[in-house]
Amino acid sequence: MFRSLEKLAMLGLMRGILKDSTSAAFILAALYFLSMAKTPAANRIAERKLRDKQARRAQIISAARRIAELEGWSNVTVRRLSDEISYSQPVLYAHFGRREGILAAVAIDPPSQEQLEGRS
Repeated sequence: MFRSLEKLAMLGLMRGILKDSTSAAFILAALYFLSMAKTPAANRIAERKLRDKQARRAQIISAARRIAELEGWSNVTVRRLSDEISYSQPVLYAHFGRREGILAAVAIDPPSQEQLEGRS
C-alpha cells in the first residue's frame, strides 16, 4: 500500500501537479495515514463478526448436544433449539441450512473440555 502511494506522489511531482518534494511528502504522509486509519478498524470489525459467528455456532452445537443427551435425538429440532438458546429459527438455518446440518455438526464437532468435565 505504501509503495503505491509513494509512486502516486512521485508521479504528481514529475507531472508538475505538486510543486515541490515537501508537498509530495505531506500528501504522501496524509494518504498513508488515511489508508492505515481505515484498515485496522475494518479488520477489527470483521474479526469480531467472525468471532461472534463462531461463538453462536458453538452455542447452537452445544445446546443440540445437551438436548440430544437429555431428551434424545428426536427432540433436537430447530424450534426447540431456538427456544433453548433464544435465537430465531432463521439464524439457525443461516448457520446450518437445515436440521440435518445441525445433527451432522453435533456428530462431527468434538465436545468442549467443559462439556467433557461436566459429564464426569
